Amino acid sequence: MLGDKRSNSIFAAPPAAAPAEAKPEQAEVHDISFEENTGRTIFAETKVAPKASDVFFAPQAEGMPFAEVLTQVQSYLSGTYATLITESGNEAKEQMKRRIARYLQDNRMAVDGMSQSELVDALYTEMAEYGFLTKYIFADGIEEIDINSWRDIEIQYSDGRTVKLEEHFDSPDHAANVIRRMLQNSGKVLDNASPIITSRLAKNIRVSVIKTPVLDEDAGVAASIRIVNPKNLTKEDFVGSGTATEEMLDFLSACLRYGVSICVAGATSSGKTTVAGWLLSTIPDRKRIFTIEDGSRELQLIREQNGRVVNSVVHTQTRDSENERQRIDQIALLDIALRFNPDIIAVGEMRGPEANAAQEAARVGVAVLTTRTPLTASTPEGIREMNRFVDDAAALLAQNAYCDVVLLSSTAGSFVDGRAAALAHAQTLSLEIGAQVITSAECMLQALQALRAKRVTLVTPSSPELNRAEHAFLNEAGLDIVSEGGFLRSDPRDILTVTAEEIFDLVRHCDRPESDAVLLSCSGLHAMEIIAPMERELGKPVLASNQFGLWGSLRALGIPDKYPELGSLFCL
Repeated sequence: MLGDKRSNSIFAAPPAAAPAEAKPEQAEVHDISFEENTGRTIFAETKVAPKASDVFFAPQAEGMPFAEVLTQVQSYLSGTYATLITESGNEAKEQMKRRIARYLQDNRMAVDGMSQSELVDALYTEMAEYGFLTKYIFADGIEEIDINSWRDIEIQYSDGRTVKLEEHFDSPDHAANVIRRMLQNSGKVLDNASPIITSRLAKNIRVSVIKTPVLDEDAGVAASIRIVNPKNLTKEDFVGSGTATEEMLDFLSACLRYGVSICVAGATSSGKTTVAGWLLSTIPDRKRIFTIEDGSRELQLIREQNGRVVNSVVHTQTRDSENERQRIDQIALLDIALRFNPDIIAVGEMRGPEANAAQEAARVGVAVLTTRTPLTASTPEGIREMNRFVDDAAALLAQNAYCDVVLLSSTAGSFVDGRAAALAHAQTLSLEIGAQVITSAECMLQALQALRAKRVTLVTPSSPELNRAEHAFLNEAGLDIVSEGGFLRSDPRDILTVTAEEIFDLVRHCDRPESDAVLLSCSGLHAMEIIAPMERELGKPVLASNQFGLWGSLRALGIPDKYPELGSLFCL
């Protein structure tokens, strides 16, 4: 019986029929079906009338292409049950699936390689969800879906893997239609007038889209679907992964608790927000936290016990809109945050003028926690792009610079265009902000001079182009490079993965007896803790970017204290 509860499926096979006596040949009939509300003939054929069981359960002999079935089912449902496609909830979903199943059986449609139930699920997913992407969007362990074109899709997993999918859209139009369905949730429209859109699919899913004419026409659409699944990492996780030492984490946590503002900097996907989230999780329940995030919710700070909220947190997000009066940006949220009596304001990421507003908040006694993305590529072009952010930061400091010395700590950033350009840049910034500005590269030269080192072993993780620029910089200052070694990390994220043990092993391999000192050039190298042990083994000074940058800053401030654990440079 069709729809019998015992089978729980409308496609259940009927009970075996008892043998029947032969019957006379059935008369020919015309079976003509019209699509509801259109009057369009979709099936017309002269044939022998089928048995009842064939009418209800047997598909046509040959399978149809999925795209053709989809087109017919879409046309039928959009004309007859249009509201079902837009409605949400399990009831609407099940009702829509039943309508799809009935249409398939009534028209005896099938697709090769798919059971009826699989076909129903696939059709529903295409019409009401997001096609084959659905299972990835809502899966565990996936951080990002990158659509480079309609036939090129990549999945980034939380364990660091990137997998290129065999699956793809049927056409550029198919890709664009699926993406448009995602944008419906936020009322955004993807068209030629608005070919670049950032939206949210859910509170933890951010969608960024580009289409023609910005994108090549044959690509159809490009999109980045960022899925934020908050990670509840512990201090031990950070220590074990080499992100920070226990002492570092304890220090930062104490700073935030006692009102010291913090900026967590790092490359894209390096874990800035994860670290910031952990720091906020250490804040006592009595302190009030106000979060501001742009595009999607990544921070999940509310804690409950026995069904009651025990801490004090207000989570907010920006809202984009073509209507300026309806747009709510980070600056607006920072302004309202101060009226909520916060102890800490957490800004997801600052990229522009909102940094000035955050600074003003910090001046009235509110601790500010934020993140910053300073570098996209370890190349001369990437370094110069980063240097443009330095100028923006200087403009912000110019209004309220309560400091005596500013260190531009990117070593490459201060040698990429030569010593004269770096010194001129530092002098200009000094005049703008009213404080002394020093560069990491200049600190490096001063440190080598103080140690009377003329010949150096150079170790860097930089690209060949940056290495050539550093050679020229050192040679101009009268220094010789007698040997060198490198990791060739063009992606800043990869630089951060270089371990202290790797650095030590490379130095052992490439150092030469005629070298006066070892120079570890890059502020992204984690080498502070191995400087002293390396000097003891090699019998010569070892310099690292963060070390000589700190040394130069203390000298500029007139602080002559000695710190032997930081190497011979701090024993002068």
